[in-house]
Amino acid sequence: MYGQGMYGPGPMYGPLYGYPKAEGPYPPGLREPAPIKFTEGKLFIGGVDAHIITKDDLVQYCARWGEVADAMVMDKKNYGFVTFADPKVAMKFLETRVHELKGRRLDAKAAVPKAHLGTAKLTKKMFVGGTGDLTDEDFRQHFSQFGGIEDAAVVRREGMSRGFGFVTFTDEVSVEKCLLVNHYIKGRKVELKRAVPKEDLGAQSSSAAAAGILAPHQGMVPPGYQPMPH
Repeated sequence: MYGQGMYGPGPMYGPLYGYPKAEGPYPPGLREPAPIKFTEGKLFIGGVDAHIITKDDLVQYCARWGEVADAMVMDKKNYGFVTFADPKVAMKFLETRVHELKGRRLDAKAAVPKAHLGTAKLTKKMFVGGTGDLTDEDFRQHFSQFGGIEDAAVVRREGMSRGFGFVTFTDEVSVEKCLLVNHYIKGRKVELKRAVPKEDLGAQSSSAAAAGILAPHQGMVPPGYQPMPH
């Protein structure tokens, strides 16, 4: 995990299984949803043709950067996944902008569960949920360790935090690096997603705007987002 300062107190890394389980029984007649599993240091690798590139090929290539904990090549889907034992190694892998293996151009980005996806497109802007009473400076101080920042702000209305904010980096790789690990700022766990461009929200953006959850950064809040309790 990444905490205040460079890497923060406590254990460096640990898997995330969604939000904390609610107290009390789950509503009668409804099945409790399966926890959302997030693996730190896991990368999505596009451009992997299973007829050309094997799992061993992918492991051997990625091992140039560091220890590979797991890897898979998806048959007939032209992509795969690689998990590095140390998420910092995965970040270094992303910093290498061009990857080629057996004549194939590989596209790497953070592997994110669909519930935490935001948008699948690479972007320089990142949504940060569960901000509570964090300040803009808290944002900037924490996320500056991942790359240059153009803007960092908690969204407020009449001076009150709305429970989320945005960080805009100078490049897209910095967002992907952030998405590889869990984040704690001043002891508060925050939720990260790639910010959704307004043009990609379609009808959902209109209904969300009518509900008042998009202003003043209209069109960038992931659909259905509700701020985490303070």
